[in-house]
Amino acid sequence: MPRSGRIASRHRGKHDIPHMVQFPIPHGLCCSQSQLAKRNSAGIMTSMMSDEPLQLLVIREMPYGKYKGRLIADLPGHYLGWFAREGFPAGELGRLLALMYELDHNALRHLLDPLRRK
Repeated sequence: MPRSGRIASRHRGKHDIPHMVQFPIPHGLCCSQSQLAKRNSAGIMTSMMSDEPLQLLVIREMPYGKYKGRLIADLPGHYLGWFAREGFPAGELGRLLALMYELDHNALRHLLDPLRRK
């Protein structure tokens, strides 16, 4: 029996080890800390991240494929997941699809609702 405060060594099964999936952040969606925030005159950090990529999700349509003509924000999760597995296209479309995949995967689609009303 192990002494208190120590964990007995044991064989770890595959379910005991946390699984981490690495997902590359598409170029253009990530900013440095200095770009995301700055200090205002009172010395308080303020956000400078633009909502432009989010606005594009509710404006841009899918240019090809099964969901041609549908807003990127309205693409189904399984379709976005397919792109995540197979690879996002290059350029702005790929960046927007990757962003929409992250929103869908993390159940954050509701963040786009205020942008739809503009």
